[in-house]
This record gives sequence, C-alpha cells and structure tokens, in this order.
Amino acid sequence: MQVKKDTLRVNIRRCPQQVVNRTIRYLLTSCLGIVRGKAEEALSRIVVLCKYSGLGENVDTIDVYIASKALEDVLQTLKHPVEIITAGIHSFRIKKKVLPLLGFTSIIRRYGLTPMKGYAIVNEKGEKLFLYGRDVFSNNIIELREPGCRQGYIIVLNMYKEPLGWGKVRRDHDTIYIQNVIDAGWYLRSGV
Repeated sequence: MQVKKDTLRVNIRRCPQQVVNRTIRYLLTSCLGIVRGKAEEALSRIVVLCKYSGLGENVDTIDVYIASKALEDVLQTLKHPVEIITAGIHSFRIKKKVLPLLGFTSIIRRYGLTPMKGYAIVNEKGEKLFLYGRDVFSNNIIELREPGCRQGYIIVLNMYKEPLGWGKVRRDHDTIYIQNVIDAGWYLRSGV
C-alpha cells in the first residue's frame, strides 16, 4: 500500500531531551551496568535528535539519532523549513517499546563505556552464527552477564569485545541461548 507523501508525517528535530536522556541513562546504567558517572559524561557530549513518523498527526514511531554538538550547530545554520531525512547515528527506535539498534552499540564503544552486565561474549562459531541472523546456543557462549532491566536486551560481543548486535537471553528447558534481535550482518542481508 502506498501512502501519499503529504499524509506521511516525517520530520527530524531535537527530542525532548529529558525524556530521551532518561531512556538512554536507563539503558546504560540499569540494563548494561555502566558506571553512572561515565554514562553522564557521555550524555553531556551528545545531542539527541528524533524523527517522528506516523500518518496524519498521529506519531506511532520515534527514531532516535545521537549526534555531536558540532552537528547540531551545523543543523541550526540551515535555512528553515528544511526536510532532514537523517542526521547522526540511528541509535534506537521507540514504538510502544524501546528497541536498541546497532548505532547504539557504536556509541557505547566510541565513548569507551564498558558494560558490567547485559552482555554476552561468543566464540568464533557463535560470532558467525549471530552475524548470519541465527541464535547462539550455550556451547558457543564464552561469558554471559544477565541484563539488569526488564527489556532483557544484551549486547553480543565477539572474543575481541567488538559489538556484533543485540540479543535476548532465552531459556528452553535446561539450556540457555541468545536470541538474535539485530546484528551487523543484517545490513548485508537486507540490501540496504
């Protein structure tokens, strides 16, 4: 089904900073166990932009982008009205629930934030499986730290602690596995 351009409302602008910062702070400190001071320092160096999408006046999806303060300065110099499609790093999507995206893992890495919980380190075979969009079973998990929040998202890392994507810890009878939510291989498979 095609939607007429004038009925699809998409624009990007600065988010309500307090609300989104609270969400980011929750993901960093509660879910991933990152030290509060380090999380606050990272938040002080970024600008959060939102793209609101929906039909007519109803917003049903908010895409959150994290940008540098320098990019915000550039955006403010543009003549208005300007339709900006994207700016910054696509970090998570809010659509009833918060879904962290691959960009959020790069932000965590860029600012040197080290998760103390909410992560899994997988071996080489687990890395390949995960990057092919598959789930990773316990025999390929080197280390697993349960998340500290109810969303249950964990960062999946390779043996060099490079982020591969997001997963969820699942239990099936007497085994534990990581369900693939989104991985770096998705870009290749999707053709984006």
